[in-house]
Amino acid sequence: MHSIGQTIKGLTSLTVAAPVRQIYLTVEDTPRMDDKELREGRSPTTPGRVRFVDGRARYVRCVAVGGYPAPSLHLYVNERDLTASTRLVAELSKNGQPGLMMLLTRTERRAGSSGGLVLSVDDDGSRLRCVSAVPGLVSNITETIIDVHCKRRVHLLFVL
Repeated sequence: MHSIGQTIKGLTSLTVAAPVRQIYLTVEDTPRMDDKELREGRSPTTPGRVRFVDGRARYVRCVAVGGYPAPSLHLYVNERDLTASTRLVAELSKNGQPGLMMLLTRTERRAGSSGGLVLSVDDDGSRLRCVSAVPGLVSNITETIIDVHCKRRVHLLFVL
């Protein structure tokens, strides 16, 4: 843990930077606003490969659990930064009693929140990567390989 102290009028405030406990990516056909796995007591993980169909939208979420202050999140396809086209959601929850309070942050970047992330066959084999960073601490990274399939085309042949 990394601490930052500040003295104001003889009083010292102490902020402790805490690392991200878990980071993962999800890719879905419909947007999901919660983590079913967490509610069921399972820990979500990033899949080794994710499938897209050329030109079709999918919803991508990059989630960091823990970290204080709330971590920054960046989303990339190879070196292409998608962060500016995503939406950031951060939640801070408190658990416990006064004096023994525990803060838990959950930070999420949603790509494709207004229609989905659309990739092309040019992105086949690329890395989808999520990077979380808490100031003063080492960054956390998770990534997966993108498989982009061609659209199914139906050809009709008429013989007279």
